[in-house]
Amino acid sequence: MGTHHGVEGEVGGTARLITGPIKSVERITEVAPDHLFAYELISGLPIRHYVARVEVTPDGEGARIRWQGDFEALPGVGFTMEKMLGRFVEQTTEALAKRAAQ
Repeated sequence: MGTHHGVEGEVGGTARLITGPIKSVERITEVAPDHLFAYELISGLPIRHYVARVEVTPDGEGARIRWQGDFEALPGVGFTMEKMLGRFVEQTTEALAKRAAQ
């Protein structure tokens, strides 16, 4: 799914992600193992200033995953990017939940 540069999983490390035809590069901005992962988009999508934060907190016998992101879309692609990123977050969150349940 991706290749990593720098120290994998540490602040400042980067990852090249390939999701279908989309290739993007992201940089890790904050990490707290098993709790928090924050990153910013460096390249690959027609948006600017994309930052996201994924927080995992215990919730009964499971966990709650909260994924928040913010970006500025280039003219004409805001609606499309919002839908595409929403779908990506939903699919990735479901995969995280399934993995955590194993």
